[in-house]
Amino acid sequence: MKLRISFFLPFLFFACTLNRLFTFPIDKFFILVTCLLLLYQQKTISIKSIRLLLIVIAVLLITFFVNSLSFSFLLLFPLIGLLFIILLVRDTDNKQYLYYGLWWHIFLGLLLVIYSYIQPYTFLDDYVHYMYDKGMPFLHAGMGFTPTVQTFGTMCLAWLLLYVHKRGFIFTTRVDRFMLFIVILGICVTFNRNTFVMLIFITFFHFKKFFYLFFLASVTGVIYYYNTIESLVLNVNTLNSRIRGLEGFQNSYIESNSLIVYLFGRGDNNVLNTQNPLIENGIAAMLHSFGFVGFLVYGIIGGVLVSLLLANKKWFLATFLFYILFIQQIFTTELYNGTFYIIVAAILLTSGLFNKKNKATLEI
Repeated sequence: MKLRISFFLPFLFFACTLNRLFTFPIDKFFILVTCLLLLYQQKTISIKSIRLLLIVIAVLLITFFVNSLSFSFLLLFPLIGLLFIILLVRDTDNKQYLYYGLWWHIFLGLLLVIYSYIQPYTFLDDYVHYMYDKGMPFLHAGMGFTPTVQTFGTMCLAWLLLYVHKRGFIFTTRVDRFMLFIVILGICVTFNRNTFVMLIFITFFHFKKFFYLFFLASVTGVIYYYNTIESLVLNVNTLNSRIRGLEGFQNSYIESNSLIVYLFGRGDNNVLNTQNPLIENGIAAMLHSFGFVGFLVYGIIGGVLVSLLLANKKWFLATFLFYILFIQQIFTTELYNGTFYIIVAAILLTSGLFNKKNKATLEI
């Protein structure tokens, strides 16, 4: 039975990234289905994991009872995402299934970008971002079937971590190196600053030659294409959008003058009666949705995971996880997207600390 389920896992992991293939975000449905299949396959779940899930359920229940009229059921997704991570990291075989599932999405996303240059302004433009917001419509950024270039970049970074791990423990073939080339191109066409920062971080530690080549190309590019690069890297339109989103957060949460709201949030990520109803700052979104109590639980879980990696001398992965959990979320709201849980699972999978087959395994 395990063999039969494993056969479908690459397809399931691919489907877990399909947020915008249809009008309904089917990634959440497939993440739930994957959780159920993994739970059926593994038969058991640790007591520590159950306790952790119960804590998150308690936070959700309190948030629901306090905000029963305005509670958004989207807030249940972090619970499913946490279960997804717990089940995924217990079996090291899932690395290879995730490896192929993510790559096919990245490959298709890159093809969509290429096609948008050949035949622009078609119905496929829903999966490509024309960068009018940065004053450069001639640049087409890849999104794939994810909601933003940021989430597409997160998916590429997750695959890159899996490749680094595979290269360190198992020999890589020409096919793997071709897949790496495609993913690097995928990262490049995101034109996303956060993704580029983490690409530089990964290459500095694991792809020295590429890092120096990238650095040389960047210096050359600055010399010859300064105006274009300045518009891309130093453009503040996206940051201004994030700041405008915080205006609604300030009115709805900061100025609520309600202890209950401060502690347990509003039960929704959207703000009423504002020009920008969606809070695009992940930290602010968590506070608005779950309150200080919910954010504290998130911080403790993240802090414990980072500490476990540090205690086991996984410096690179610990730094990477800290950035994803606490730095990147300042610039985006990925808590309600499957790519966030996929990259956290990829980090923990490659650490090898949570494998149930390992006698020294750590349970979460």
